[in-house]
Amino acid sequence: MYINETIISRPLENLYNEVNELMLLNNKIVKIMVEEINDPQLLEMGAGGYCRFDSIGNLEIKCNDDEYIEYNLSHELLHALLKLKGYPNIILNKDIHEWEAVHYFGNMLHNIIEHKLIIREQEARKIDIKKKQEIYLNKIKEFSAEEYSEAVIVIISWFIELNTQISNYEEYFKSKFKISMQLYEFIMGLDYSDPFSTRKATVKLYREFDRHVKPSLDLTSKVGIDFIPSSRQLGLKLPQVFIIREEKEFYPNSNNHLFLFSIADSQLSFMYELDDSSERGIQSVKSKLINMTVEEFYKSTERNYHIR
Repeated sequence: MYINETIISRPLENLYNEVNELMLLNNKIVKIMVEEINDPQLLEMGAGGYCRFDSIGNLEIKCNDDEYIEYNLSHELLHALLKLKGYPNIILNKDIHEWEAVHYFGNMLHNIIEHKLIIREQEARKIDIKKKQEIYLNKIKEFSAEEYSEAVIVIISWFIELNTQISNYEEYFKSKFKISMQLYEFIMGLDYSDPFSTRKATVKLYREFDRHVKPSLDLTSKVGIDFIPSSRQLGLKLPQVFIIREEKEFYPNSNNHLFLFSIADSQLSFMYELDDSSERGIQSVKSKLINMTVEEFYKSTERNYHIR
């Protein structure tokens, strides 16, 4: 198989075929574009591509045309495969610009967990990752950062990518090494055996990260993690599974959403956008929601869901 006139390995071809078959089951396609990636944030992190599902559900992947194309393309295909297999997405309220820092850390921590799963899959599928790891080793040697929390996130992401003994790198990170090591070991000790376990692991990581950051970012309330219902929960009324709260409880300047928190773990799990944010409009929506079952709610929002 060829990508941009480059022959790809059999393991990568098998991965592509697996993702493509899952997409075709839903009458969707995979589009791969090999071109230069210029996003400064991606370049800083050492990323060589990205993937996204467009508005109609087709998969778009962009990656650099360089010596790391096998790694980059497999990485993005595995991001997509995790989504297709029901691993949770995160939900961000981007209308609230004051929460940009919260969203950055919520997104980065979620990515760190996905990257751990991706590295595991790349190794199991015998996809070469060693050349790409050299990039992260070089970044470690050039490391310099002033902002404490952001530096810690970057360090942990490199540790995950290296997937190796990291105690040898203490000299490069100095004061930031201890907390980075603690969080890295916390992440490595969590259960990622299936989508539901991975959701629980993400909830735990958000709480652990908040415990180390002052003031707290309150990731539990401000970053949503897709809920994964059981078959029993689908038949329950919404208030038996979720607490419904108004956005103004968390951000007084806005009330454009209702927030649904999982009763089981208090994690934000859904943001319901309001067409009418007047008090009357909000109460009307609330009264409608409390009479819905979980399954009826998901169908009314046309949101895909996976059963655990």
